[in-house]
Amino acid sequence: MGPTAQPMERKGKAQQALCTIKQSGNMESYNQQFNIHAYDSAWSDNILVSLSRGGLKENIRLSIVSSGKAFPTFANIQALAMQIGNKLEANRSHTSKISPPTHPTTATNPN
Repeated sequence: MGPTAQPMERKGKAQQALCTIKQSGNMESYNQQFNIHAYDSAWSDNILVSLSRGGLKENIRLSIVSSGKAFPTFANIQALAMQIGNKLEANRSHTSKISPPTHPTTATNPN
């Protein structure tokens, strides 16, 4: 193996991983995994923006698309995705803390 074979192999593995990575947990962990491979891939921001957006959970991806914002850099889309992901997580936490009344209320019939 020559001196450039190992970096080329790492680059190829990183590129393959970026094409298949999908968000399954929170945004922070997705971004962490994506960033590890993005660095090794040596791909341009345009490609990274597209792949990053494509791997997001559908609700976050749709929020990004509907924002109408352009993302000239990979860091821009990650920042917005993180913001949206945190907001959705906060909303989910808030709604899960709301519980229905423990005693059913019944209306009395005035007749």
